[in-house]
Amino acid sequence: EEEVFDDYNALWWKPKGEGKFSDMLLYFRSDSSSVGTYEYPIYNDADVNPYSTIDDIKYPKAGTNNSKVSILLYDVKRDTTHILPVSSSDDTFITDVAWPYEDVIVIRTINRDQNNETTHVFNLIPTNNSFSILTKAQFPSQTATDGWIEPSPYSLVFN
Repeated sequence: EEEVFDDYNALWWKPKGEGKFSDMLLYFRSDSSSVGTYEYPIYNDADVNPYSTIDDIKYPKAGTNNSKVSILLYDVKRDTTHILPVSSSDDTFITDVAWPYEDVIVIRTINRDQNNETTHVFNLIPTNNSFSILTKAQFPSQTATDGWIEPSPYSLVFN
């Protein structure tokens, strides 16, 4: 997933501000338990060990299961976690996440065929001692009919 996501950082703190929300943290979760394992040789330094060793990595080959990905919102003060509803499909990649304002979260996803990209906008609405997550908008960002969409992380810009 980090190849699509183009980063090893998958944590986003709520922007600082004078708002009604406690400290919150968004984080990326990837469950690769249903993904097959790919084995490959590691060719060692012949002076140290003349024989190769075998290593493995979870790798979704074409037509097999992908990792199941999600974005979760953790409320530090209340010790509660909420899943943001970005996809109903197991074949979704998360390509970009932005928390531009204290009460707005934007997430961009793409399907496995990489021909449909969707932007999700969420509002955090304060309630009594908590908050609710409102899906403000979910709209297609790009669609490709001939070929694929190249994900462009860090392209969500807000002023």
